[in-house]
Amino acid sequence: MATAEKLLLTAASEIGYTEDPPGSNRQKFAAEAGHVNGQPWCASYVVAIARRVGLHLPSESAYTPTMADGFKMAGAWHTTPAVGDACFFDFPDASHRIQHVGFVEAWTGTTITTIDGNTSVSGSQYNGGAVCRRQRNRTLVVGFGRPAYSVEDDMPWTDTAS
Repeated sequence: MATAEKLLLTAASEIGYTEDPPGSNRQKFAAEAGHVNGQPWCASYVVAIARRVGLHLPSESAYTPTMADGFKMAGAWHTTPAVGDACFFDFPDASHRIQHVGFVEAWTGTTITTIDGNTSVSGSQYNGGAVCRRQRNRTLVVGFGRPAYSVEDDMPWTDTAS
């Protein structure tokens, strides 16, 4: 059964993994997700981890705006987080679109902690070449896609700031 706990344990088991060679966007998740290797891979990581725990996402696109649209069309788009949600980000630059996705691990009123692929600890937020745990300001979040977890899910679905 796919639970948020199982998904986060699986996602966390990859923390520290890096693309090889550095700067190439070449990594193992593209093959698992059925995506082209050598492209930005945050969505490939999300799809691969979801598949490992038996989840089928509403969109398994490698393009983050399309993945977000899949959650919206499935009625699984939210403005408040839950543990295990896909968290979609728009970082301050000229693109003005969703650029990145990772998994919600925890949050407070002002920050969100995620486990992401193709990020870095202190460098690029959305093309950093590694799987990392990141804490960011919630103002960068566009919204949350909620996978269809098992009803036996034992993770709390409440704000961790409480």
